[in-house]
Amino acid sequence: MGGFLTSSIFDCKNNDEDYCECSNDFIGLSCKIQSDDVCSKHDNNTYESLFFITFGSGSDRFYSKTASDFNFKTDLKKESWSNFKPGAYAFVNSVPSSLTVLWHDAAKDHTTNDTDGYMYLAGVGNVNDMIFNYNITNLCVGVDYEYSAYLTNVMRDIRWVSVTEPNIRFEVRAVHKKGDLIAQKSTGDIPVYQHMTWSKHGLSFVATSSSVVLLMISNVGGHPGNDLAIDDIQLRVSSANQTGFCYPVLSFNQPKFCPVVSWQANAITVANDTMIGLSTIGMFIDTNNAIYANDQETNSVQIWYEGKTEPMIIKPENLNASKGIFVTNDGDIYLDNGELTGRVDKWSKSSNSSVPVMYVNGSCFGLFVDRDKNLYCSLRDQHRIVKRSLCCDSNTSTTTVAGNGANGSAPNMLNQPSGIFVDIKLNLYVADYGNNRIQLFEYGELSGRTLVDGSLLNGPTDIKVDADGNLFIVDQGNHRI
Repeated sequence: MGGFLTSSIFDCKNNDEDYCECSNDFIGLSCKIQSDDVCSKHDNNTYESLFFITFGSGSDRFYSKTASDFNFKTDLKKESWSNFKPGAYAFVNSVPSSLTVLWHDAAKDHTTNDTDGYMYLAGVGNVNDMIFNYNITNLCVGVDYEYSAYLTNVMRDIRWVSVTEPNIRFEVRAVHKKGDLIAQKSTGDIPVYQHMTWSKHGLSFVATSSSVVLLMISNVGGHPGNDLAIDDIQLRVSSANQTGFCYPVLSFNQPKFCPVVSWQANAITVANDTMIGLSTIGMFIDTNNAIYANDQETNSVQIWYEGKTEPMIIKPENLNASKGIFVTNDGDIYLDNGELTGRVDKWSKSSNSSVPVMYVNGSCFGLFVDRDKNLYCSLRDQHRIVKRSLCCDSNTSTTTVAGNGANGSAPNMLNQPSGIFVDIKLNLYVADYGNNRIQLFEYGELSGRTLVDGSLLNGPTDIKVDADGNLFIVDQGNHRI
């Protein structure tokens, strides 16, 4: 068993007495202290929230977004208003009236101060239908967490109709092939009421590993009934003065400078064109201040360790015209090899050999590995950024995270993107060379925001961000940093 252990005692105390009170409209669970229940003390905002899914708001009765837009998976199928049936789901801003006369017509979501807020409407089809599946990483070992959601039965209390009442099982499982069960808690039957009533359900656990999957699964099948709405899904810390995320040691050098800092006007030459040629594009500086450079003329990587004047030279097999480069803490070097072979290679320090880790159809002018071991490639000639998880098998495909493949200056477009940077919050910074700007794509967003525009820049080719969020830009056309 790995991952999580359920908490034996809550961090809920009042004058040193453990307590767990019923929150407003809390239905279906007892108010006794239980090792894996939720506690009303945590309904305040003094505890760090790791994620909080409210599903947004809008005027459209049925929201066009899917489960993947909110970073979770489900066994249910997204259906339209007219085709909603058992085994379907939708995001709605009120309970639809045309689907069944038995539902709470026009009832609203749970989120406070959320005009036309959406909720997750689930028509459960079968026992063990997976309603919600969410992977989360970088949890802090030994910290108490609460995983919860607000649920409600959308059926009205009509005495002459016998219905199946939803019964949902919250689970925490380890993230590996066996998926060991770590903690679970069932809601019991979620009853019908004359007026739709939201209830908070969930469980509490203590982290013994940094990566888990959070689940909601149906305990029952059957119809009519078994239809529920879900809102305000949250994972948060259960203890005061504790952080929720513990990130791994970063590979990239992200220094923290003094408030007032300056650099000498005259630079020191580390390597000239006789050493690395005239066409070197990729350069990387690791946390030990070692400098890595792609030498396209000799198809090699040159490394200057701090204090050394002569480089160590690596010649990966079949490397050709490499541009982007990234180095991880264990010494693995990720190299663009897309011009002729259509891939990104990883040169391993331990084996002194290379293997392909991503297949692309062009050169990656920028490479980056984020905190969650996702590999990003900046495809300059295709005007987009793609990424692929390094935690999965080699058949995993790439996904586009910025740009749409056509050059342009709209917020969702790029023009010859070059250098890239991904911060600890998974926000993506892009040196948008052809648009003379730096674009920021916040995590999960395909529309970027311009941080620096063409009034200051002329053909930026690279971007780095320090620990305080300051931008360091290679402004190629203006010959400056």
